[in-house]
Amino acid sequence: GKRSISAKNGAGRVTMEPENDEDMWHAYHLIDSGDSIRTSTFRKLVRETDTGSTSSAKKKLTLTLRVVSSEFDAEACVLHISGKVCEENPDVRLGAHHTMHLEMGRSFTLEKECWDTIALERLELASTPEDTADVAAIGVESGLAHVCLITGQMTRAKSRISIHIPKKKGGGLAHAKAMERFYSSIYQALLQHVDLDAIKCVLVGSPGFVNRDLLDFFLKRAEGTAERRVLANRQKFILCKCSNGTRRAIAEMLETPEVTAQLTETRAVADVNLMSRFFRTMNNKPESVCYGIGHVAVAQEQCAIEVCMVTDTLFKSSNVVERRRIVQLLDEIKESGGDVCVFSALHTTGEQLSQMSGIAALLRFPLAEELFECEGAMNFPQGEGTAASGGGAAAASAEDHASS
Repeated sequence: GKRSISAKNGAGRVTMEPENDEDMWHAYHLIDSGDSIRTSTFRKLVRETDTGSTSSAKKKLTLTLRVVSSEFDAEACVLHISGKVCEENPDVRLGAHHTMHLEMGRSFTLEKECWDTIALERLELASTPEDTADVAAIGVESGLAHVCLITGQMTRAKSRISIHIPKKKGGGLAHAKAMERFYSSIYQALLQHVDLDAIKCVLVGSPGFVNRDLLDFFLKRAEGTAERRVLANRQKFILCKCSNGTRRAIAEMLETPEVTAQLTETRAVADVNLMSRFFRTMNNKPESVCYGIGHVAVAQEQCAIEVCMVTDTLFKSSNVVERRRIVQLLDEIKESGGDVCVFSALHTTGEQLSQMSGIAALLRFPLAEELFECEGAMNFPQGEGTAASGGGAAAASAEDHASS
């Protein structure tokens, strides 16, 4: 959309129109407390008649709000923005509270006092068209399955299938019938939610051989009903191992070599590989990694950071000073030749990183533990979702990862 941003102080406004759920996620991360947003919205207006009675009616208005808070409903794909009216309107007084419900296809103008580097990078990312989904993944175990779509920014569970499977005994007729009903439900979810012609591949992961049985069922059912979408794209199905049928098993599937080879360009795979490298290093050479905002700041003072990983939710702090400090730290890392990778909280990798305070780094060279015990490591401002030092969550995550 249109943009007008000052090169001098970063102030300015941008007009956008989200077209898909990925755009909505970008919009959520661009809209911060203190910004102003202008768009069409509905408001209930109360009128008083000459006789003193009142009547209310919903009216479509164009309002400008000073943002107080925002919330993204991933399921409904709606952004709820609360704030105070900050521009005159004949129907609503200045300073009145209002909540907008921003949906796909609705244009809005966002104004910031400063578009910092993180906001500008997010804006570029939002302006670069991506395929709606790179990969579909089905995680399955006996009686439980998840059908997911994976894009650059999010892993979305499109369908959860849970069916009680009786044990194989007395000939196993009830077991066989329940399995057929289970596989049939997954097949229907696949056809309903996955565009097999557009997708790069469909990962089918499970413990044991459940995934092979499921794929055989898919192909047999497709041949029986002449389902072209499945038959024409049978080469896109990739069997992989995972520990269970939950949404969290998606990261395990993305790590398998056959998948990595096919999806080297896919952002989700790059994030998974980087996170795996971090956990491997943490297990084998713990002095070559750090996590927590204070420790990362200390490592940067030594110009020791090779790659810094940060979750996008870390920037959604209501504390403007804290955000400024974090952005400044990341800018310094880039200037020192380090890489900064922003992980989406809607991927399992982002969830893992959030458990470690939302920021972690792989180091160019090992650093002595004493460095992190100095005062500087503890004095970095903290807010919700940040931590000054590493703790048990990361160690636990590393152990989980090593054992999976």
